[in-house]
Amino acid sequence: MESEFKLDGRFEIDGSLLAENLSLYFYDDEQTIQLRADQSIPGARGQTLYLHPLSRNMLRSGLWENPKRSAEYSISGTNVGSFNNGPLGHPADGEFDTWTVTQFSIRATFSRECLAVRIDGTTAQGTSGFYRDGGRYLEPLPPRQFNVTFELPRRELTSSPP
Repeated sequence: MESEFKLDGRFEIDGSLLAENLSLYFYDDEQTIQLRADQSIPGARGQTLYLHPLSRNMLRSGLWENPKRSAEYSISGTNVGSFNNGPLGHPADGEFDTWTVTQFSIRATFSRECLAVRIDGTTAQGTSGFYRDGGRYLEPLPPRQFNVTFELPRRELTSSPP
């Protein structure tokens, strides 16, 4: 099951604001969420963050029974998601800079009106979507740090399937 939400929030990479509007997708069958920076800031085109294992139910479990409750998760591993930037050239070329997410933490705070979420994380070194002469990748891209905050209104959570 996939659900999509358009949200106000903040998407920061290495301390710089990337977007103030986000698209959030839950892929419950795959236990994955996707956060995409909407094009509110120049250069945000194609910036996408995937995190797994993470589901809507991990964020909202017991949500409305105790409205002051919060949940915290910290997940790390060799590959718990990815951060992608692209397409870099012509959209049909398929050139993306990619980083593997190695750690992320989530804090979800529940209120009667919304679910407030903050996600912080880090990546390993990245791979450029461009090649040098001879088909070799360019030097590794430096690791990235990301921070995403958003609020998901209660009506959005209660109207969507679990």
